[in-house]
Amino acid sequence: GPSDCDRATKDGPTIVPDVSTAIARLQGFKFVGVTSDWERSICLFHAKLGGPCYAVEFEDSRPTSGNESPSTYPTTPLGGLNDVYDGALYAAVLSKYKADVEAHNVSEGLCRTLCPAMADQLPDGKWKALESLLPS
Repeated sequence: GPSDCDRATKDGPTIVPDVSTAIARLQGFKFVGVTSDWERSICLFHAKLGGPCYAVEFEDSRPTSGNESPSTYPTTPLGGLNDVYDGALYAAVLSKYKADVEAHNVSEGLCRTLCPAMADQLPDGKWKALESLLPS
């Protein structure tokens, strides 16, 4: 039969994502990070799973061309679209992320010890509060 992708056309039947299963599967993930909290995510990875920390982990591996004007960016996530499925999953990811950060005592100071290369990328006191990371 046709795959889900084949059926997920504008003319086909509506496919409702199984968000509860996706959220349940998160519990089996060894690590989740948040791109909008990149430096802390990298440090959490090393605090939780070990391994050496390299400067390259803090570099922008997908730089833009630089031609984009900030004034053209949407002022609301997804241009104001409310994606209830993605929003619920992101909220669950964020909850797991925050719990892991707290469980492993991931602070700016710990990260400077675990990942000295971070100091070149992020001056002291530039981390945003963990509480400021809100679900979209």
